[in-house]
Amino acid sequence: MNIRFKAKFLLLIILLITSFASSCQGGNGGGEGDGQRDYPCPMCDRGEITEEITVAPTAYDNGEKIERCSECDYEKLVTIEATKAIKLLVIGDITISDSVDSLYEMLHGSGLTKSVVAVASCAYNTGASIDMHLDNAKSNAPSYNLTVTKNGNSKYHFSKTIAEAIAIDEWDYIAIGQSLVLSGKAESYGGLDELLSIIKNMASFHTKLLLHMPWSLPDGSGNAVLEDYAGSSSRMSESIRLAVKDVESRSNLLHEVIPVGTLIENLRSADFFDEFSPDTLGLTNEGKTAASCLWYSYLTGKSARDTLDSSYSDKISADIADECLSGAMENKYTITTPEIKSIKILIFGNSYGNDAKRFLTEMFLDAGYRRVVIGILAQGGCNINHHVTYLDDDPSNDFKGGFQYSKTLNGIKQTVENSYDYAIRDEDWDVITLQHAPAEVELIETYSDLEFLLQYIEDRVTNPDVKLVYHMIWKYYSDTLDNYERIVEITRERVLKTGKFSGVISSLELICQLRKNGITYEQLHRDYAHLSMGLGRFALGLMWYCYLTGDSPESITYRPTLNDVEEDLNHGEHKYVPVEDGDFSIIAEAIRNAIAKPYGDLTADGEGGAFDPDNFIVGGE
Repeated sequence: MNIRFKAKFLLLIILLITSFASSCQGGNGGGEGDGQRDYPCPMCDRGEITEEITVAPTAYDNGEKIERCSECDYEKLVTIEATKAIKLLVIGDITISDSVDSLYEMLHGSGLTKSVVAVASCAYNTGASIDMHLDNAKSNAPSYNLTVTKNGNSKYHFSKTIAEAIAIDEWDYIAIGQSLVLSGKAESYGGLDELLSIIKNMASFHTKLLLHMPWSLPDGSGNAVLEDYAGSSSRMSESIRLAVKDVESRSNLLHEVIPVGTLIENLRSADFFDEFSPDTLGLTNEGKTAASCLWYSYLTGKSARDTLDSSYSDKISADIADECLSGAMENKYTITTPEIKSIKILIFGNSYGNDAKRFLTEMFLDAGYRRVVIGILAQGGCNINHHVTYLDDDPSNDFKGGFQYSKTLNGIKQTVENSYDYAIRDEDWDVITLQHAPAEVELIETYSDLEFLLQYIEDRVTNPDVKLVYHMIWKYYSDTLDNYERIVEITRERVLKTGKFSGVISSLELICQLRKNGITYEQLHRDYAHLSMGLGRFALGLMWYCYLTGDSPESITYRPTLNDVEEDLNHGEHKYVPVEDGDFSIIAEAIRNAIAKPYGDLTADGEGGAFDPDNFIVGGE
């Protein structure tokens, strides 16, 4: 081999070695964790460019880096695009998988289109514990079914190890869930830090490690797990929170606890929604949505209110869910009960009861009440004795001839069963009202079964403080003065003498007051008896509201519009009667007079069933 060839060969070797060393030094981010890498300067042939990340990009926000040349004056500030992604892997049982059920859709819908949500669940044990995950990690056991959701699709992987699940992506977060069965036992978390240490060594250096807090089983679920907590859901909940709090205070590897359990307890304590967890270990659809919203808020730092607004039936429900979520974020180990002003009213009645309740929900909501439940047991023309004829030992016979029980929650119709027994026990009613039939209201013999009906109700009510109120109505085909004295006499001498009623709502006197002060029959009524679709029903409903709360008529700003009554108009040839400002003044004064003197000039002020705010006001927190 000649000297020239040897020299060329040696030079080639030196160049290869230099190139290899340079690539090793700068190809994967420079020095260990220094955020730098080198490449040739575009402005000169001598120097190399060093990139220094000054602001790291996040899912939503762009980052920044500075490019500098080692030989010339070249320097440039460069924007790094936001990642548009949050990548989360959860390892646990059904409780943690339920809690992220709709998280991917929320992230994707908020613009984080490159996000990934993956769930690793133990294939052979749906209630896998932390110790079981630790054993699986140590032995590299292929015990997990993995669901990875990205790009709008879910892909399923069977028989994977924890290491294989972690290797699928560069996770921003990895969350561990304790088995719900063991979640309230502090000693069951003993292997958590060892498990976290193994996971940390497998994951990217930036991965944050989280612990998911589950929830307690509801009272009456029948699940044997509750036996470990004296059969008490609240005791189980407290044990979970104490155990997780202790774990968080001792762990050096845990970045954060996600308090889904506290959120669920907040929702339960609000007494507003159906149970958020059924008799099994998992969540209902409402519970899954709420839990995913909590994860979303934690991972993004943004409100999940849009999702709540679109997921719940009304704004008030979304408001309460939002408060429960915020409470869990701010106080993850304390149950936070939202302030909920509520009232529950059950009406034994007929079409006059429907007139009274038509705008009652809107009035309570206008006044700041957040849970308004109104139930009605009604049949057209039904009197007190008719109610009793439907009662026997067979609830299936309770509702004949079109008689039915219906209930609304904040104006939304609820699913109920048609029986008297069910209706009375259905809610812890604040108020139960009773009224007679407008066709026989002046006939004393049609009240003969009153005591039987009152005892039937008393035997079934679930709220010992329920108020029983008598609704004194007007007669069919009446200009209100017909049979006035007879109706008052029966109310005072027959109805109130039972000693069961807390007071009287005198719609009879209200209508007399309205007619006396300039409201015409055509404004007030839609036919021979019933109140008009607008002014008439509004006036009666407002009287009920003022009587039950002690508030003034002026405290309510709601007025029915044509749009509000359009559905009612479709059922007949009735017309909409608006409430003008002058009409409202008459209505307000009539309500005050009728509440103060329910029997008009027949009694002195406050005598015989007038409103007594010190002893009567119902509803509230």
